[in-house]
Amino acid sequence: MKKTGNMRKTAILAAGGGVLLLVLGTGAFVWHDYVKAASGFEEGALMELNMEAGDGILVSWTEASSAEGYRVQAWPLSDGTSGEDTPLFSLDTEQTQAVLEAVPKEGVTVSVAPFSTYWTPMGRKIREGSGVLFGEADAEALEACEVRAFTDREAQTLTVQFEAGTGEGLSYELIPEESRISDEAASGEPGPEASEELPEEKMEEEVSGAESSEEAPAMETGAEAPGAGIFEEERTESTMEAGRSGGQEELLLHFGEDGDYPVPEYGAPLSFVLRPVIRGENYVAVGECSEPIVVERDDVLPESPLLEWEALGGNRFRFFWTEAAGNAYELQSRTEDGNWETVDTFSLEDEREYQTGVLPSARSYSYRVSMADEQGNFLAASGETAFRTEISSLYCTIWPVRELPVYASADMSGETVGTVSAGNAYCVLGEENGMFLVRTDGNILAGSSLEDGVQGYIDSRYCMINLPEYLGDLCDYDITNSYASRCMMHGYSIPEVTGTVIPGYEKVRLADGNFLAPYLYPSSQKLIAAVETAAEDGYRFRIYDAYRPHEATAAMYERTSRILDEPLPVLDGDGGNGEFADGSAAGPENAEGIPAASSDLAQGTKEPTASEKPVQEAAGEFAADAGDGQGTGTEAVRIPVYRDLVDHGPYTLASFLARKGSSHNMGIALDLTLLTSEGEELPMQSDMHDLSWYSVTPENTEAANLLSQYMTEAGFHTLLSEWWHFQDNETRDTLGLEYLEEGVSVEGWKAGNEGWRYRNEDGSWE
Repeated sequence: MKKTGNMRKTAILAAGGGVLLLVLGTGAFVWHDYVKAASGFEEGALMELNMEAGDGILVSWTEASSAEGYRVQAWPLSDGTSGEDTPLFSLDTEQTQAVLEAVPKEGVTVSVAPFSTYWTPMGRKIREGSGVLFGEADAEALEACEVRAFTDREAQTLTVQFEAGTGEGLSYELIPEESRISDEAASGEPGPEASEELPEEKMEEEVSGAESSEEAPAMETGAEAPGAGIFEEERTESTMEAGRSGGQEELLLHFGEDGDYPVPEYGAPLSFVLRPVIRGENYVAVGECSEPIVVERDDVLPESPLLEWEALGGNRFRFFWTEAAGNAYELQSRTEDGNWETVDTFSLEDEREYQTGVLPSARSYSYRVSMADEQGNFLAASGETAFRTEISSLYCTIWPVRELPVYASADMSGETVGTVSAGNAYCVLGEENGMFLVRTDGNILAGSSLEDGVQGYIDSRYCMINLPEYLGDLCDYDITNSYASRCMMHGYSIPEVTGTVIPGYEKVRLADGNFLAPYLYPSSQKLIAAVETAAEDGYRFRIYDAYRPHEATAAMYERTSRILDEPLPVLDGDGGNGEFADGSAAGPENAEGIPAASSDLAQGTKEPTASEKPVQEAAGEFAADAGDGQGTGTEAVRIPVYRDLVDHGPYTLASFLARKGSSHNMGIALDLTLLTSEGEELPMQSDMHDLSWYSVTPENTEAANLLSQYMTEAGFHTLLSEWWHFQDNETRDTLGLEYLEEGVSVEGWKAGNEGWRYRNEDGSWE
């Protein structure tokens, strides 16, 4: 029995040890599972309370590490969360968001605690995690605001005004409505039913205070949308801290390339809402949104664009402009008559940029961009952008004054590749080392192809350049010899000269009304200096003659010399002269030309000088003593003749018209006068091309002396008998120039932005 008892004791002890081992093993397993069930929010975790869930609150939070679920509880805002208060809401969910329904008027305090489960012999238990999040939703402070919104088209801004509330940490956000919608769509339909899958046991560990950093980062809602959610730092103009003061406040959004948002597309307006936000230590409470604020494209586009330009070099330019309200853009340039001409049209999808080709030399240009509606009607236009092109020989017409070799290179060291003929028109393709790049004679023949010529360099010193192309609008031009010559003798027409087209000038006036004014290239450089000096004083030059063919010089002298001893006709009341008045005033050319100049002396509007009295007295005696034509009882008087207006002292007809040759025939002389800024000619002692001793420089007016000063300071020489005539003697002597017999034309191949085109003698194109 004793042995049996001992055996029983041993069995009991063995059983007890097994139980102990079982208990210890179970405890170890439970402890291991318990430790494994640790969860918690990491530093920086954030909770968002969104009041946009109808009458409830959408609560969302950062995911906690190792959490199997979350317990969400809420208390009245005034009660806090301490003591034995029973929460208004309590639900468990596996999601990271939940909807709390029927929020009290005063708002709520919300807590979110993570938890995990672990195994015990009595079933699954819940272990509360660490770092419980707390947040407050002040329902009154987070109520939607009534807003007043307006746009500024020129500034491209949206301004939203509202009555701000008061509250700790209260601010306001202006966000795209699509961001708010995206947030709601992403939230799904969370609700209390999510708790059914979780154990019903209460958390075994008491919820502790929130463990988070002192400055929790703001949660960005709908971050993929531009400026969505709580705006980033660079968009602080759309977020405003109202503080506790409240009152009238406003927020501002900018649109455009450098703004907060791009300009809306047509048919796709942007919609914004204003919402209040309260930021706490580790939470953000977002209030109800205002009614949508819709911004159409035209609401934030200026009525007119801003046009800018930049020079690309070589008289090429780039224009670019900002967006404006309308359906199409038109780049326009101002014409000479002041109207606007469309250069190009651009749709809204096109790049708002335009590059010119090579613009003509030395001209003033004005551009603008106008807006048109769907029907093409004008809406508005940008400001006018004005600039001047540089003086450039590129694409200008030139005429060699002698036959010239064409070199393969600009330094003339290489071989020659051809020749160019005197008086033929060529187009400048480039300029280098004082040489013009051209194509040779094959290109000036009608019907020839570009392949007929060879490209190479010629000496620019022996070329005349067309001044209207080269100097542009720096000068004015009226080559009267090409349509109605102004050459007269102090109000008396010269038969076969006055009002006629002088031989050699037949091709100088082009079909478009422009003139050719060939002038030797080296002399044109001196002219530029004179032009610039005059411009500083507010004056321009009007050029009446440049290159004059030798055939014109000979014809004018021959025709004028024939009538020197003919009587002066009696002037009519209009300042014309009897026999020749009809001839000088008739015909279509005169309608656009210059009327016959009046004689100050004959009309008695000028007190005669001592040198003028012989002609005046002779005319007077002739008129008084004519009597019955018999001369009875009176001494015979000499009838005034043309020569009386020319021969005086040292002056003869050769002083005004060259007999054998003129500096004009070499392309180094100019006949010109001065214009005011209004385009009026300054008063001189005689009219232009008055071939009489009234035009001599000793009689110069103040204006004539000023003209002479501009030209002589630039290196020109005067002609004693003509106040309007200036010539470049140094260039003549240096180059050993000769007379060029025939007139010139523009006929030939000409290059430009359109490529090569053949130009007819009247300036029209094939």
